[in-house]
Amino acid sequence: MTGVCSSDLDLLLGTAEHNRPLYMTGTIDGTKVNRILVDPGSSVNLMSLKTLKSIALDSHHLSKEKIIIQGFNQHSQQALGAITLPIKLGDLQAEAKFYIINADTSYKALLGRPWLHDYYVVPST
Repeated sequence: MTGVCSSDLDLLLGTAEHNRPLYMTGTIDGTKVNRILVDPGSSVNLMSLKTLKSIALDSHHLSKEKIIIQGFNQHSQQALGAITLPIKLGDLQAEAKFYIINADTSYKALLGRPWLHDYYVVPST
């Protein structure tokens, strides 16, 4: 059957690994950070407070800029503030403005659509 998908399995390319999130390892503010999620569906860059502390910074380094983060599950929370940090992924050296949230996340940092567009990054697995 050409051009028609009969089930969700038909949408997969090769294996189920194709639909897995795209995580990277890089350095943020000079500290190695794994589990950096590249998410072209997100409209902001996020970082947990726990990750911020792991790179030897805390909430007094944050700007007073606070926004409400709306999650995919329709729950929302106010960001604690924002911080712009240098980030290096492979050969790319850039900056990212992260909104800091006090939440348990599956990622340590999330790079969203604005960052991807600013640096002409096209995520691909």
